[in-house]
Amino acid sequence: RLLSKKNSKVNDCFFDPIYYLLSDLQKSNKIKRFQKATFCFIYRNSDLARLPDYDNIETKRLIDLLSSYFIADDNSRFYNQLNISVESNINCVQILIFDDIRLHEFVNKIKDNMI
Repeated sequence: RLLSKKNSKVNDCFFDPIYYLLSDLQKSNKIKRFQKATFCFIYRNSDLARLPDYDNIETKRLIDLLSSYFIADDNSRFYNQLNISVESNINCVQILIFDDIRLHEFVNKIKDNMI
């Protein structure tokens, strides 16, 4: 099991569905692995004052989980992390994972307000 529940200070009910989904996708060979990836967290909230801190422990645990499926290691040599806050009529966190080569293209879309 990738996520130990011992001494857990965060709620694993958030991580378990992601873990099982990724495990199933891996069994069907539908996960693309990257040499270097970008994990983009888009925090959408109707009240920007309620957004989480970017150094949130859940984000780190989520990167640990995602990296085991998408990149060789969770060492920063293998990924970039991009955090974006967006005022929105829905409250959610979108997670985008893409090849690091596309990072500049993605940033340009953000500048053009296409995301």
